[in-house]
Amino acid sequence: MLWIHLTLPDVREAMDHYDLDLVDYGILIYHPVTTELDSIEANTHVIMEALAAHGQDIIVIESNNDWGSEKIRQAYASYQSNPKFHFFPSMRFEYFLAILRNAKFMIGNSSAGIREAPHYGVPTINLGTRQHNRVRSPLVLNTEISRDAISESLEKAAGVERVPEKNFGDGRSVERFVEILQNSERWSAHIQKQFVDRPSQDGKEKK
Repeated sequence: MLWIHLTLPDVREAMDHYDLDLVDYGILIYHPVTTELDSIEANTHVIMEALAAHGQDIIVIESNNDWGSEKIRQAYASYQSNPKFHFFPSMRFEYFLAILRNAKFMIGNSSAGIREAPHYGVPTINLGTRQHNRVRSPLVLNTEISRDAISESLEKAAGVERVPEKNFGDGRSVERFVEILQNSERWSAHIQKQFVDRPSQDGKEKK
């Protein structure tokens, strides 16, 4: 997870790259669930309507290309004229992290919401079943896809304590690895292979 400790660009640089001028904003990434094709387009409309009613600027990063993604894009087309929605097919990763780190919340069903977002203390509204049982975190609000449930979670997200979760260490793994390689005792260790018998299942030594 070396990427998590990259020196990120300033959020202003990232915003300028995408011609954005936002301060209070959320991020939406919603991917298709291929076992739920019949409800994808309707669910996308529910999500967008709840976000439109919330009134905050939303950076919308389009879904992956899994089966059903065209239904999400069709739904997004209905909201292109809404000035609160800012659509992008993708983002350069280091710019995405800089923008994510400064977001008020993330919403959708992307793994970024349950892995990267908590690392920066950003609350995530995790929608539906795509990430079911993948992570437990006070920063992740697991939410069904209904307008009322999403609206309630948006209000809750505003009150979540933004405490970063250091799930990927402290960024010193490379330094520690070099220290191990430079330790002369490690290189002077006896390299002849050895065998150690495992005890039998009854706990008695093998004969």
